[in-house]
Amino acid sequence: MNYLPSSVEDLFDRKEETYTYFSNESMDNFWSMDWFIKYFELQSCIVSNEGTQIQLTHPDYHYQLQIDAGGLGDFYSHKFAVIPIYSEMTINDKVQKLKNSFTVECVPLFMSDRFTKEEIEQIHKESNAHPSHWSHLTRV
Repeated sequence: MNYLPSSVEDLFDRKEETYTYFSNESMDNFWSMDWFIKYFELQSCIVSNEGTQIQLTHPDYHYQLQIDAGGLGDFYSHKFAVIPIYSEMTINDKVQKLKNSFTVECVPLFMSDRFTKEEIEQIHKESNAHPSHWSHLTRV
């Protein structure tokens, strides 16, 4: 039975997972990765494509995903192993992410999955914002 994410967001939300796909036509690992990319319309998310391994990024998530295509013993059974890749962001990256984390109404989105508690604390430590401004930014 096929086991696949329902969307790109679902793929990122689940982070580490192994998916399976059983095709009607014979495919090697390169072809099955190409199928996966096209099926989920991942072209714009790809940072690196090594044929059977891709790395993806998404503007709403603070990590990348690495996906490896493999087989399950024949050319009709395919698996896609997904793992998250966390990278160190520079303070400028974090500030830009912070600027992009407000809604149109200027409501902070600190409570979303865009920032971990540790990232918020680090930004606060490295920031030169006046305490009253910081208090306003973190108020939900």
